[in-house]
Amino acid sequence: MEVDLPSDKLFSCMDPYGQPIAARKRRWEEHIRARHPEIASHVDAVRTTLETPDVIVSDFDNPDGLNYYRFGILPPPFDQLYLKVVVNFYRIDSTVIGDVITAYPTGNIARGEVQQWP
Repeated sequence: MEVDLPSDKLFSCMDPYGQPIAARKRRWEEHIRARHPEIASHVDAVRTTLETPDVIVSDFDNPDGLNYYRFGILPPPFDQLYLKVVVNFYRIDSTVIGDVITAYPTGNIARGEVQQWP
């Protein structure tokens, strides 16, 4: 898990399970802005997707991860796609904490991902 520096948090929120999730500035700049520039200026859409997703699914490749999807939250030309936000969870003592790993538009929910919520 990345070091929890308040100055590195872009935002923090709670998902529908009540789990805290943080998006970190460094990860946002080095990964999301670099690899998914179409998302870089849509921080609020990412936060909203985490707080009120259409669906939460297990991550096919990561047993400690969940993927959050929300349809139509991005502006054109991505408004007919899902925003997918990938979160990795860590347990520290009795607390579960999530970190945003990536976010990007996609046409569908990936095969092999199993619905967890609702």
